[in-house]
Order: sequence, then C-alpha cells, then structure tokens
Amino acid sequence: MAGDELDILILGCGGAAAEAVKALREAGFQGRVGLAAETEGAVFNPMLGPYFLKGMIPFEDCFLHREGFFRRHRVELFPGSPARRLDAEERTVELADGRLLRYRRCLAATGARPKVPPVPGLRESDRCLTWRDAASTLALDRALDRALTRGREAAIVGGSLIGLKAAEICRLRGVKATVIELEDQILPGAAHPWLARQLEARFAAQGVTVITGGSVQGFEQGKREAALGLADGRTVRADLCLLAAGVEPSLEFIDPGQVRIDRGLVVDREQRTSAQDLWAAGDACQSLDLLTGRSRWLGLWANACLQGRVAGLNLAGREASFPGAVAQLVSPFFDLVFAQVGEVVPDGRGVQTWTLPDPGSGGRKMGLLQFREGRLIGFNLLNAVDEAPLLKELLIKEVDLSPVLSGGAAPTWPEALRRLRLHRAGKSGRRHPPARGTAPGVSPARPGQGPGA
Repeated sequence: MAGDELDILILGCGGAAAEAVKALREAGFQGRVGLAAETEGAVFNPMLGPYFLKGMIPFEDCFLHREGFFRRHRVELFPGSPARRLDAEERTVELADGRLLRYRRCLAATGARPKVPPVPGLRESDRCLTWRDAASTLALDRALDRALTRGREAAIVGGSLIGLKAAEICRLRGVKATVIELEDQILPGAAHPWLARQLEARFAAQGVTVITGGSVQGFEQGKREAALGLADGRTVRADLCLLAAGVEPSLEFIDPGQVRIDRGLVVDREQRTSAQDLWAAGDACQSLDLLTGRSRWLGLWANACLQGRVAGLNLAGREASFPGAVAQLVSPFFDLVFAQVGEVVPDGRGVQTWTLPDPGSGGRKMGLLQFREGRLIGFNLLNAVDEAPLLKELLIKEVDLSPVLSGGAAPTWPEALRRLRLHRAGKSGRRHPPARGTAPGVSPARPGQGPGA
C-alpha cells in the first residue's frame, strides 16, 4: 500500500467515522475509502452502555450501526492497527503494525480515551478498569458479577458523569460504591456547588459514599481486594476499582508542529484542520462554542455524529458547515434527571446566581440559574428538564433579563419560570444578534437519546 494511494483515509471507528462514511457515499462519492482503527465491526454508542449495564436493553442495542456497515459502504478496513504517526506534509499515515498508507484526504476521528491518574500500579492492575467502549463495557459487566461473589465493594476514582453513572449501576446491581473525587464537589465544571451538594445528599441516601477533596496517592493489590490510599491517610478497600477521572483526545500520533492542537485538533466550520487535506471530527477535535464564539472541546456524542457528517460531505466535495454547539449534558441518576447547559461557575466574578427550590415538589425539583450583566449564561436543573428549551432559548439568544433580575432576592422555581415566560412574551429583549446556527436540544435522557444519556 505504500506505493498506492487512498482517496480518503479515515482514522477511528466511532460515531464520527461512521457518519462521515455514510455522508460520503450518500453524496455520491465513488473513490477509494480506507479506515484504520484499533477496533472494527459495529460502531458502539457509549451513551447506551449504562442502559445495558442496568439491564434495560440488550448489548446488541448499544451500537449505532450493525456489523458489516463499513464493508457495505465499500470501505477498505485496516483493523487492529491504529495510527502510530501521521505526516501531514507527506500525507502518509504509519500504522501500529508498520504499514504505511498514503492518502489524498484524511479524517482524524480517533475519539478520546480515559485518563489514568499517575498512581503506580493503577494502570497495570486487573482490578482497575476504565469504561468507554464496547470491550470495557463488557469487562465492567463481568467485574460487577464477580464483585457480587466477593466483598461487594467498588471504588470509583472520579465524581464525573461516568463516575456517578457507575456508582448508580453498582447500587442497582447490589454492589456498594465509594466515589472519590479530587475536587471539592462532584461534577466539577458541570454542577454549581449548591446543586452538587443536593446530588451528593441524594447519592448518599441511595447508599453511595462520596469523598470529595480526595487525592489518591497509593495503590496496593492483594489477593482478595485492592486498597486505595488517600492523601489524608484514609484507605478505601474494594473488589474492583473504576477509573473515571475524565478523558483526553487520542492524538498521540499527531505532530503538533504540523497541525494546530489546543485540547483537541482545532477545526473550522467545515471541520478542516490547519493542515492541508486533513479534517477532524468528534472527540478528537474542538470547534465553535455558540456562547463564547471561541473554539472549545465539548465531547458530546450528538456533536461527534454531526461533525462526522459535515466532514464527510466536505470530503466528498459538497459544502457543509457545523453550526456550533453549547456545553450541555442531561443524565438520569436513580429517580433523578440532572441537566446542565452553558457555563455554570462558582459564585463571584460578576455572576448572579438564583438557587430555585420548588416548594410544591417536596424537594425533588429545583433549578439554578446564573446571570452575568443581565443575561443568562448557564443553568442546572434537577427533575425539571422540561423547562430546558425555554431557558436555552433565553441563553442562546442573549435575551436581556435585567428587568426580571431587578426584583431583589431569587424567587421560587415556579415564580421564576412565570417571570421569564412573561418577559419572553412581552419583548424580544435581544442585546446582540442571535448566534448563527442551532445546537442540539435538551430532552429527558432515555435509551438512544440525549447528549449525556
């Protein structure tokens, strides 16, 4: 193949890669398309993994496309051999097995991989798991079954979305769970500290132990259990350990001297990178944040699939652009549904915060809205996701809410919604032109839907 040349080479085998292939062929592209990735076969949707582990859907339903999708779309596969080095100037990719592929155009859609804290022994231990793809989902399923025959204890390093989902699954399957979060709250960056405390209390009521400000400094593996040593001297013992400390784009094969990289590959509206004939999509790249107008890594499944389609159309010679997106997630936990949209930050720095309980819901429903200079910049919701479309409209359109905010202390949740609806109905309130394009909507998370399902 070194002397041969592919018209289009796709690196990766996730949602962005699959949607790019589909768009290419639907656009009538007839050239040679190759795909190199560590895995092959059906495209796994990581958003559906939790529903399988909860016993709500069969494993076969966790896939975006069935086995044979790439072959049906006439894609030449190079399975089990991810990219080791990409030379954007020479337009070549060296694979892990030593093969050298030449391309005319290339799409980097290699996704992201879980971070492993730099604690000796974690990466090597067979009791320490990560959770992101099909293989790791099945491995976690087996590990939970084994835990039921042992001490029924799981330690989860990271109070991220994945960490909390894992804690919920553990409890539903009869395994005790301890969540260890380095920061002073769970869901740092997504939940306001006030709402994070509400969530922590609800997790504690379900039997989940939450340790915040917990720094893992040591790890030991015995015959029957593992032990995690914390900086404050405490030890957490468990039958299995799940590492949920975030993810990072899989870009080790990219030379940053050839292609512009921030957290991910920086792309334009057409998904082009700074290198000629190189595109990127999905978690490997970062793109337009509609609220700030700047490039940002968001890591959303819906974005990855849409970006892949946009890249595929442009690779086929069509014109398409990604409209941008807003940071958001929506996820069920036990009998709760948590949502975050926009920028949610600790109080201060010119931010006004409304903490909004709903007295009529018995404490089950609440919202938190944050404003800067009279406009909504972000919000958290708990069991109130049906109100997200109204709030997201006010946020994206930058509606001037100063008249609503001038009433003093924060109202209750129902009263806040009444005021916001009246204000929207009475005037447009726009201080700035609306952001170009639209972003995926927020809806209650259920199998197959929702950006953070």
